[in-house]
Amino acid sequence: MPELTSEPLEQKYGRTESVGDTIHNLPPRLENYIERSKTEDELIKKLGHRKLYITTLDGGGGFGKTELAKKVVWDLIENPNEEVHERLRFKYVVWVSGKTEFFTQGRIVTSEQSFRTVEDLVDSILYVTGNAIVINQPLSGKRKLAVEVLNKSSSTLLMLDNLETVSEREKVWDYLIELGDAVETDLKVLVTSRVRTGRVEQVLTLRSMTDDEACQLTLMEMNRLDVPAAWKQDSYVKQIVSSTGNIPLLIRHFVNLISHGHTLKEITERLPGDSDDALRFMCNMQWSELEKPAQKLLSGIAFWGGKINFAQAKLLCSLSNEAFTKAKEQLVLRSFLIDHSLIDSVLELLPPISMFAKAKLYEFPEFEKEFLDNESLLKPYGATGESTKLFEFTDEIALNQLFQRAELLAKRGAIKEAYGWYKEATERFPDNSLAWRSKGEFEYRHLDDDEVAEKSMDRAAKLEPKNALIYNTWAYWEYDRGVKNYSKLRLMKSVRLNERALNLTSDEAEKKKIIDFIASAYMKLGYIAEDDWGRAIAHKRRDYANEKDAHFRYVIHLLEGNLYATPQTPQEIHHNLIDYNMLANACLFIGEYKSKDRILLDDCALLYLKEGLDLDMFNTQLRYTTRRPGIVKALNRHGCDVSERDSISDIIDAVLGIHLEEARQKADHIISP
Repeated sequence: MPELTSEPLEQKYGRTESVGDTIHNLPPRLENYIERSKTEDELIKKLGHRKLYITTLDGGGGFGKTELAKKVVWDLIENPNEEVHERLRFKYVVWVSGKTEFFTQGRIVTSEQSFRTVEDLVDSILYVTGNAIVINQPLSGKRKLAVEVLNKSSSTLLMLDNLETVSEREKVWDYLIELGDAVETDLKVLVTSRVRTGRVEQVLTLRSMTDDEACQLTLMEMNRLDVPAAWKQDSYVKQIVSSTGNIPLLIRHFVNLISHGHTLKEITERLPGDSDDALRFMCNMQWSELEKPAQKLLSGIAFWGGKINFAQAKLLCSLSNEAFTKAKEQLVLRSFLIDHSLIDSVLELLPPISMFAKAKLYEFPEFEKEFLDNESLLKPYGATGESTKLFEFTDEIALNQLFQRAELLAKRGAIKEAYGWYKEATERFPDNSLAWRSKGEFEYRHLDDDEVAEKSMDRAAKLEPKNALIYNTWAYWEYDRGVKNYSKLRLMKSVRLNERALNLTSDEAEKKKIIDFIASAYMKLGYIAEDDWGRAIAHKRRDYANEKDAHFRYVIHLLEGNLYATPQTPQEIHHNLIDYNMLANACLFIGEYKSKDRILLDDCALLYLKEGLDLDMFNTQLRYTTRRPGIVKALNRHGCDVSERDSISDIIDAVLGIHLEEARQKADHIISP
């Protein structure tokens, strides 16, 4: 039996305390925390989701993820009230952190990592719930006990801080998925991470502060560090906020430098040498998350002096329009770029970011060689790149500039201002379908008035009635509303719109995607009909059962002819995985639970599941489906000794060992009557 860790549990996992009805090991709040109410409200909303139990709060280093997560949970446990949903009143809050680096007083401080493995997470659950005495037992026993303990708790929140640094993070995700299956009481998981590492969670990205929040933080730090009053003038505060891109860590670092006698001009034009740690802490993880074209674009901007226009950047970095747009979007999402009016087509870096990116050129000599080779292409057009040859704007380019400006504002919460740009686009280009389609998308995404969004989409369709993308986009939002509102009418409207898109599409791969989209709508319609069946009075139940079965049969009809016969590319394999999962679930939901045809239908579902797992046994959706009762019972009928409590790996091994060549033919009279 392994020895109990020599590190005291309280030192490793923190002190447990009681607040009201909640037992927790949550670290203290940050003193002088600046509220970020909009993001806090969004996080609470996601935590309260009825079905999705895992939420990830992601964002760059130094953006304040950990402190915001702590603040929200402290508020929930200290201030319970009628407005807080019952599922956000926790008996236990379990905190565990993979953080190894802290930035304080201008330098990085390292600490012992308390969360490295799945076992650390299991131990923290046992520790907080009062079962520390068993922590020296084998892991397999502890995992079972953790499930038993969580099933005895009415509601539990697991908080996993800095998961991106945990060496066993993939195993941790598997464990969280297993807990979601095994824990029957209310379980919530809140993850903070500098990169998106999850597979089944809902994500909230923490961006830089609003101007008001950043100004508050700047003044608070000045007061804390006794910065002279002359620095607290609005003009200086706003200059600091602008120079730091509203990023909390940079604001604190800049104010710290000012308190040590550095001038604002010195800081903004050339950071003092002792700022390397701040840049590394903030940028390294974000840099690693960027795809290669985005890394090249960031380095190219720094190579050109920190400021470059779009056309120059594409030439310098040898990027196509599509690659450039995607790379630029990645830089915007990570707040690397200064916010310019994009109608000017300028990319500019904050001075600290430019220094970091320029230093990265030493690690990527191939970037610098390419920049030097391409530099000659730019010289004929002058240093500022203002030749008309570089600026031949079409209506679509001009519209995209307006849209990008709007999206930047929207990402910062300025929805009203962003919407103004979309309305301006339709006013400037009233006969352009792209303007109306983009406006409609924005209205669906951010406004509560779907009627206005539908009018915009309808106007786009009338302007360009043979554009499949308009109908496909419109269908997506009708599907979204149908799912959220449990609306059969909205789901059927999405089907009709996608059918129009399908008729206008010639590309085979796109056709397959649209058919998948239609099948997804029918799956949702089947689930709604099943719920209606459960609530209906006796003489109505048969109608709902027939409706449900008709929807799922049509899904099978659509998808059996939509598979790639021999998938080769990752996209084709992914497509088939989605289809096999829907086919398996459609079979499982046809008929009644105790129907005489249940065995044939479950075997057919097992066949489709096996086909999918043969392609990729690690696919998350298929792994979830393996635990369906119909699958487990089918395996048992074929001599496999498995249960829903067994590990996913054991169930998958059983599925892959089954031979079901004739299962579909045997069920044909049920599926295709």
